[in-house]
Amino acid sequence: PLIFFHMNAKYVLTIHSTRRYSTFRTLDCLIHRLFLSQIFAISESVQREIEEANPGFRRVRLVYNGLELGKFENRERQFNKKDVNRSKIILCVARLNPPHKGQDILIRALGILADKRQDFLCIFAGSPPANHPEILEYLKQLGEEMGVEDRICFLGDRNDVPELLTGADLFVLPSRYEGFGI
Repeated sequence: PLIFFHMNAKYVLTIHSTRRYSTFRTLDCLIHRLFLSQIFAISESVQREIEEANPGFRRVRLVYNGLELGKFENRERQFNKKDVNRSKIILCVARLNPPHKGQDILIRALGILADKRQDFLCIFAGSPPANHPEILEYLKQLGEEMGVEDRICFLGDRNDVPELLTGADLFVLPSRYEGFGI
């Protein structure tokens, strides 16, 4: 596609994850040096990776992800204990992407947990990428293989994450890598 470049414009890039910038080609880094006014990194580890992959590039700025803490105060429990048979509620909130976010790791751990205790329900909030709907079916099948299909629930994308977190007994995100997890 044709890209329009305006000499007076400021061009910026934000890198949200580790193991991302180090995969850029030398040509990409050269283009960044020539045309980017700033690269924003969301953690010190991401900033370090950018600087190591692009030595001498000094227009990297660290800006942490923001989190509005007020959203999480004074919330009512989303799940009533008697509604889920007095189970412990385990919550995982993330895009369904096992190679990155590790939901498969959690389901395998639930299989181990099921041998030790029966009173838990694991709730997954998030959907697979639009171009990979098969991921949901893979995770459900893995739940069956691990014998926990009746102890996991997939809610899809949600807008009420603060309420979900308030209702959970435990939050788990077994990511394989993160730039700076919220």
